[in-house]
Amino acid sequence: LNNLYALTLTKSDDAPNLVMKLSNLLRYTVYEGQKDKVTLAQEITYLQGYVALQLIRSHDRCTLDMKWPQHDEKYTLPPLLIIMLLENVFKYGVEPTIEKSHIRFHMQLSENILTIVSENPIFSHVQSEECEESGLGLENLRRRLALLYPGKHTLSSGEIDGVWRATMTLELSKC
Repeated sequence: LNNLYALTLTKSDDAPNLVMKLSNLLRYTVYEGQKDKVTLAQEITYLQGYVALQLIRSHDRCTLDMKWPQHDEKYTLPPLLIIMLLENVFKYGVEPTIEKSHIRFHMQLSENILTIVSENPIFSHVQSEECEESGLGLENLRRRLALLYPGKHTLSSGEIDGVWRATMTLELSKC
């Protein structure tokens, strides 16, 4: 909303596009987010919309390496399960710096196993308060996965050579 406000103040031609992207994300969250399951294709469309919105915010401050799976309409999963990993790469890999950063978000589907790998740089100048708060989203995701995918998921995360990496696998159900 802050970005939208700034764009409207400058009467930017990008403002209507931003409103539409934000509207689509909110619509998905309100309507699809209440369902037990959505197709992987629907979830990916939501994630791609989030990325498009973040690119407007981050301008030229980041480069992206994104990969999305094929045949995603055959499988279902609970809505809004993956977004936390994607939010984190922007929150910790782009927002805390004015430097150009590189983030990676790969989703791969092999049979019914979905693997997600997200990576972002770790900046040494990120304030210690923010570091202390980090991990809450991952902990909530771990709890949600334990409830929804007992014995049918993995989630690991950690720092290697200045890069934060989170990897999640899910055993998806067919439609």
